[in-house]
Amino acid sequence: MKKPLIMIVDNEKPACAALEEVCLFSGYDVLCATSGEQAINTIADLIVNQNAIPDIFLLDYYMPGMNGLQLAGQIRGMGVRNPFVMFSGYLNDLDEEASADLIYQPMTFLRKPVEFNKLVKIFSE
Repeated sequence: MKKPLIMIVDNEKPACAALEEVCLFSGYDVLCATSGEQAINTIADLIVNQNAIPDIFLLDYYMPGMNGLQLAGQIRGMGVRNPFVMFSGYLNDLDEEASADLIYQPMTFLRKPVEFNKLVKIFSE
């Protein structure tokens, strides 16, 4: 049986590595990207070369260049409808902005630092 594939996008490499470790320990395959542009290129490569897409996306909101919501919009523009988990240390503004636009749904919000037990619970849903 194929393991679910999770894509983590966070410009902070230590945060990405910690999330990757939790996902791998929980039995998932993982792809990491440190920018929105890198994530888009990786997704495009998966679609073209492997006819695959990540089953769930873990996106940091505050990243230089392209923030998490902009990235989510670009992923939706590629025809991908799989869920997002958006995380940030500043969720109050983010909740209102993202929940107002249904293009981003389904989306779950987590506050940084991410509580790993909450993340694992989301994966099981």
